[in-house]
This record gives sequence, structure tokens and C-alpha cells, in this order.
Amino acid sequence: MAAGIFRNRALYGLSYCFPPYFPDGMALDVGCGNGAFLSYLKPHGWQVSGVDVSSQAAVVAKSEFDIDVFVGELNDAPFSYESFDFVHMSHVIEHMTEPIESLKRIAQLLKPGRVVYIETPNADSDGFKTMGKYWFPLESPRHVYLFSPKTLREAIHRAGLRTTGIWSTFFPGAFSWEDTYRREEKFGTLLPGRPTLRNTQIPRALTKFMASRIRHAFNAFNGDILHAWAMRPIG
Repeated sequence: MAAGIFRNRALYGLSYCFPPYFPDGMALDVGCGNGAFLSYLKPHGWQVSGVDVSSQAAVVAKSEFDIDVFVGELNDAPFSYESFDFVHMSHVIEHMTEPIESLKRIAQLLKPGRVVYIETPNADSDGFKTMGKYWFPLESPRHVYLFSPKTLREAIHRAGLRTTGIWSTFFPGAFSWEDTYRREEKFGTLLPGRPTLRNTQIPRALTKFMASRIRHAFNAFNGDILHAWAMRPIG
């Protein structure tokens, strides 16, 4: 247990999405924002690049972390085939109008045997089934596609990649957002200090959350967020 605690701290609490070490590794973060995740890779010897649609985020990444970010879409970025050992995509694929084509581009950019990490909302979650239109990750129209474990695996496969691991986790704040969305719909205005959970709703939230955690022992894919690792096959 102690080794696991020290490892998690060494990886900034991001061990679930931290890549295996590759000598002189090249990493790409698609939808990198201000470059924070890439800034965690740099001290571990990675050479890093980012892609983001926000020019303001790119300025911050350069000024704060000295990380160069291509501003625009992934397919327009001037990266060479087979130039990366690791690609990171956290809460990005659900925004893409052609996610499979984007995954195909990532497959082209990866060296054979190298990996991509994908994180995205889970359309098969207990949260979605319980909260319906008040489930926080719907975010229409910003989220174009939502994936289940089955459809995410299929998208990865159709892009020419191979899924090596997939699981789900819970987002306890989902109940705060659900309660907030319901009240905002009722009053027709945004609430201050959002999201908030009324005291009267805490027992229901705790009961639903604990029931989902118990079911998780028998169904690893009922959490709000999907996490997947995939690899470009060799040969």
C-alpha cells in the first residue's frame, strides 16, 4: 500500500492516466487546455506537444509551462506519422463531430505498439439512468456524442487501434448538478454558487451513490466516467 501511495504522489495523483515510460518519449495532448497535464509529463523526461481550439489557452501553456500548442483541429495539426509514443484525450472525444476519423488520425500519429488514453462520459452509467436529462455530462450541444463501453470499444477498433483496458469511475458531484439543474429549470435562472445540493436531497443522493458503488462490484461499467487505454498494434 505504501508503494502505491508514493507512486501516486510521484505521478501527481494521475497514475490512472499516466503513460508507461518510453525512452525519449513523445507525448501529445489533444484538447490540452492550458497544458497542465503536459506540464506533469515534462519532469519525467517527456517531450510534449498540445492541440487545442483556444488561442488563449495556448498562450497560457506557453507562458506558464513553455509548452507549444497548435491552435486548431487535430486533423490540421502538422505532426508527422508515427511521431508519438503517447496521446492523451481527456473529455475531448465527446466534442468531436467525427470521432472515429479523429481516432484514425491518432492511430496514424502513434508509433506501432504505443498508446492512447481516452476519458469520456459513460452513457451506460447509473447516473444517466437515474438522472435522465439532468445528468451533468449531457451538456448539449457542446457534447456531440456520448459513448457506452461497447460503442467506445467499437470506435477504437474501427480506428485500427486495440483496447487494452477500460473501466469506469463515479463523479459524486453529479447529484449536486442534478439538484441544481432541476431548480434552475423551475425558476428559469442560474443559481449562485452552483452546483449546490439541498440538505433535503442528501439522503437520496447518498442512497443512490452507495447503491451504485455496490453494483460496481458486479458491473465495472456503471460509473459516470469511462477510462480507456488503447494501443496501435505492431505489424
